[in-house]
Amino acid sequence: MEKKVWPYILPLPLTEQYTLFSSVFASKVSVKILEISSSGRRMYQKDLIEELNEYSNKTVILKLKKLVESGILSEGVEKKIIKSKTYWVKWYELTFIGKWFSLLLRPPNQIPGDEAKNILEDLFKLYIINAIHLCKKYKINPSIFRKAFDKALKESDISK
Repeated sequence: MEKKVWPYILPLPLTEQYTLFSSVFASKVSVKILEISSSGRRMYQKDLIEELNEYSNKTVILKLKKLVESGILSEGVEKKIIKSKTYWVKWYELTFIGKWFSLLLRPPNQIPGDEAKNILEDLFKLYIINAIHLCKKYKINPSIFRKAFDKALKESDISK
């Protein structure tokens, strides 16, 4: 029997969990922003406002600001020249943690194998780095993870 699992896990900083979850899931606008951003491309404020036209400009901008404050999105401005006229446009991109929230909104079968591999590798590194910090704090030898990994690998369906 095949186990159905999401192709990633989401380790979150304990002090920021409430802020992160409420920034993302407390509003349909925030969820839609993350769905739009799941392509990984840079999103421009003007385009987001147009795409989310069922909401007021103010609502969209306030949600974008909240997502930036929460560390889900990063923001910046860039110069665009259109018909010899210079414009400054505001853009948003997913942060490291923002990528994982965006992925929570995608069904696992829509995540390509190479993307799942990269996600797992990045999250495994993040988890291990945080676990090593905890080991230092509690004076635990981090080599226990190698043993735990080897044991889990032997006990898993993969090795059979």
